[in-house]
Amino acid sequence: MKARLASKALVAYAPISEEQPVPALVNVVPEPELQSAFKQVEVPRLGHGGKDLPLLGLSAFLEPQLAVRSAEPISFDVPFGEGLDRHEGVRAASALVRLGSRLIIGQDDSNFAAIISEDKITGLRLFDNVAGDTYSPERKNKAEKPDIELGATFSVGGQEAAVLFGSGSTARRMRAAWITEAGGELSVRRRDISSLYQAAMQRLGLGPDVLNLEGCAPSGDKIVFFQRGNGDGGVNATFAVKKETLEAALLDGRTIHPSDVRELRRYDLSRYAPAGLGFSDATPLPDGRILFLAAAEDSPNTFDDGAILGSVLGVLSADGELLGVTRVPDGPDGPYKLEGVTVLGVEGGVARVMAVEDADDPTKASMKLLLDYVLPT
Repeated sequence: MKARLASKALVAYAPISEEQPVPALVNVVPEPELQSAFKQVEVPRLGHGGKDLPLLGLSAFLEPQLAVRSAEPISFDVPFGEGLDRHEGVRAASALVRLGSRLIIGQDDSNFAAIISEDKITGLRLFDNVAGDTYSPERKNKAEKPDIELGATFSVGGQEAAVLFGSGSTARRMRAAWITEAGGELSVRRRDISSLYQAAMQRLGLGPDVLNLEGCAPSGDKIVFFQRGNGDGGVNATFAVKKETLEAALLDGRTIHPSDVRELRRYDLSRYAPAGLGFSDATPLPDGRILFLAAAEDSPNTFDDGAILGSVLGVLSADGELLGVTRVPDGPDGPYKLEGVTVLGVEGGVARVMAVEDADDPTKASMKLLLDYVLPT
């Protein structure tokens, strides 16, 4: 269903801090011809710790303003690994981060990242081989995977770093690895940062079976994290943590407390097709807004994969208002499940975007898409 909203915002809201009371939620009833675009006029609220968090309504549906310029599989220049650990095509691409002139792709079922540099694609080990270098139900080691799903570039220890995070959907997925460059060589460090995920669960009021971080993006002095609301009881939400807090957790193992998790917001994507959309990645735009991906699959939980239903691109304002959502056209083999995104440039209100796909099929190389996206205003 596509509709155009006459008003810019359905819901007025303000960020919530530890010191501020929860603001009153202002509900604006859409015009009659727009009623069919919404399941309900009353905007629900998320209960958390005796407080109510405002649920942000979808404030704009845009007519399609997105073109897929190219789509091609991503394969390593020199395959590596043996047997079930063989890496030929990039597997389950689930995060996309820039580091200088390089692009870093996180693979959610591998211990390796893929590095795109000067048109060459190579592997870089992020985590040790404990239960295999690839993960699948057939190997019965899926519970052990780091599940790299999100990443952002920011300073760690005085160096620009591409920081990749696990989803947090199990205890083994509460780790981070960060990549830095010196003298043309890349190095990797890693840390268990389970306190980030524990603090997020407490502040969002989510259980461990619902938490599933899938995207993050720098915004000023903080990193905005995106919680994916897939599966039964799923919640699409964002929260922010200061970069200096994350840096201390990575370098020194500093505990991240619930009070460090700020600017909580919840979003309802159920008002746009395909059904079951959940945030799947995010990246900053040059003007301070955030571009995000959301994908849908028919899965009952955060652990198991399901049939792929499609993906959308959308934009949040610097204050977190949802400005627009546009469906990504399906490919020749069906819908894309896009889980990594970066902006290559913006000119004349059009963003050139790179997105990568997690096809949930270890035998299929992930696809890399180049998109032109007319940004909402």
